Amino acid sequence: FHVVDISNDNYLSQVKVVTSILSELELDEKDTIVVLNKIDKLSEEELLERKKKLPGIFVSAKTGQGLSQLISTASKL
Repeated sequence: FHVVDISNDNYLSQVKVVTSILSELELDEKDTIVVLNKIDKLSEEELLERKKKLPGIFVSAKTGQGLSQLISTASKL
């Protein structure tokens, strides 16, 4: 899993850093589920815009939104 705080304004930079490190460690070929957490902190407009920029499973650990999709996806690995 790669968990991203999608509410952070620098989320794309953080994803790039992690992706780069995984590549350096030769772990970038492994199956990875990108989990975009804290969607409850975003407006609907912000969420839609961020969904266009980064694929993954959008969740809120606080409210539980999206967790069933995450569990379903993880169980298929």
